[in-house]
Amino acid sequence: MSKAIQRNLIGASRKQSPINGRTRLFAVFATFEIVLLTIIMIVSVVGFSTVAFALAQPGSLTTSVAVPSAPHHDLAAFVWKRSDLFDGRRGASALAVATDSRHGWIAVGGDQGLLVTLPGDGAAPLRVSLPAVHDLSFGASGELYVATMQGLWVLPRQGDGFATQPFEATPANGELARAARRVTTGHGLIAVATDAGAYVARVLGHEPTDGAHLVWRKLKADFPAGPVRAIGIHEEDGRVEVWAVVGNALWRARYAELHEPMDVFEEAVPERVHADEPVDLVTGLPGGAVALVYPAAIHLRARNTLTKNFQWRLYRPIVPPGAVIERFGFGVDRYWLATDRGLVSSQSVVGPWRRAGPPAGRAAAHAMAALGARVYVASAGGLLVADRTRGVRAARQQVSSPRVPSVSVVHRKALREQGLQARVIHDAWRGVRRRAWLPVLGLRLDADRDRGRGSDLDEVFVSGEYHELRDSDRNRSRDLGASITMTWDFRDTAYEPEQIDLSREARLVIGLRDDVLDEVNQIYFERLSVDAQLATPARLGSVGDESEAQAHRFSLELRRGQLDAALDAWTGGWWSQQLENTAIPRD
Repeated sequence: MSKAIQRNLIGASRKQSPINGRTRLFAVFATFEIVLLTIIMIVSVVGFSTVAFALAQPGSLTTSVAVPSAPHHDLAAFVWKRSDLFDGRRGASALAVATDSRHGWIAVGGDQGLLVTLPGDGAAPLRVSLPAVHDLSFGASGELYVATMQGLWVLPRQGDGFATQPFEATPANGELARAARRVTTGHGLIAVATDAGAYVARVLGHEPTDGAHLVWRKLKADFPAGPVRAIGIHEEDGRVEVWAVVGNALWRARYAELHEPMDVFEEAVPERVHADEPVDLVTGLPGGAVALVYPAAIHLRARNTLTKNFQWRLYRPIVPPGAVIERFGFGVDRYWLATDRGLVSSQSVVGPWRRAGPPAGRAAAHAMAALGARVYVASAGGLLVADRTRGVRAARQQVSSPRVPSVSVVHRKALREQGLQARVIHDAWRGVRRRAWLPVLGLRLDADRDRGRGSDLDEVFVSGEYHELRDSDRNRSRDLGASITMTWDFRDTAYEPEQIDLSREARLVIGLRDDVLDEVNQIYFERLSVDAQLATPARLGSVGDESEAQAHRFSLELRRGQLDAALDAWTGGWWSQQLENTAIPRD
């Protein structure tokens, strides 16, 4: 009889990380082999994607970034200065200006009243206390009409000058009729735009001396009710008409004498500028043209050279970023736009429009008028004056001097210093378009280690004796694995979702470039203007005696140093280095 007793002692298998010794050394070499294989595969994928992208493109990759061209300021024609008679730095903001070409008078009005003077250093100005002046216009006899929010006033002539006290000529009773926004004269008529409507009058007699000389007529028949924003007097085919802007519409009234009806009808203006109401109406432009001015556009009614008929055409002038047009006019052989970001001008309505030199190009401009070769601007900085003949030779020498760095070079230096080069957006677009051809790469590394240990114990009774039988075993296993996955989404070759973010970023960069270039333009050309004034002894001699001339020259030199410091700030000190290397004249 035999009896067997068996016991099994088996160790459970479990995963462990590599331990010291040969196992760890083996794992290190295996990991190195996997990393090397991964690098080789990545290089192969990138090469394949690059070739595929190059074959898929129809041509060379190009991008278009809007960069404003450098304005050519006509420094030889206009050098601007502030008038001491109406200086905005003393708190006098100018809102309106008018000139009388027949008698040579200049009138400027603002929030501190009215000033009338003759051009020249020896003329004594006449100051009249009035409410805030909104518009001015000289009559046929030289009298001055003043539009304020508290009525229409007339400053009559007296001898060779003006009366010291104006008289009120408000066209009607009531608060709305007293709010006069615009006044214009021409062809023996006076027209005024008020919050109560449009009024027109003909002067009875040689010259108005009181309100009885003006008999007003309100444009009533078929004329819409409401405030009139702008008004003008226009002659066409021998007929005199009054044009007025009510709301977003333009109306015409053919003038008739008293007790005769006036034909009133709406002018059909195509391509209306939606959501914007006109801010100005200008008649008497070259060729009999009429301009309807919007905050960001100009509707011009001019005669077609082929059909000889008048046609409307819409123009959108390029003005400083964010600028809003307030007034439009013509004088000294060019067109002018008064905006809240400064004065701009052009020799044609088509453009190009260029910002005026400082300070007119920076201060908010409200109105402008021309007298001979001079231009007057009513601005937040007061009355600004530009003489076309001032500093001609000196300015031309400064602009054409080869020792002065060109504005395009200054542009490049400033943009590079600010990190706004065109290649930034160019490279970003290239990266977005190539991104679709690159796969999404996934790398996975696995390391497993198994250890097993078992023990068997048997007891056997044979021939009257017990015998113990012991069996034991051990096992080990190691698994190392690596996997690489590459995923392409070829839908991105047609449309890359990140293009939206990049387009938004590109617009921001372009806006920053515009601001930087605009600021550099102003500083650069004002620097040339200051040099032109310093190089013109005649202008310094007209300031006064020797001490005043020296003080004026010293202020110009200080201003030039300030402008040099500003250009240094934009170009990272490059401008001063150019002054030293090229020996730009400082005297």
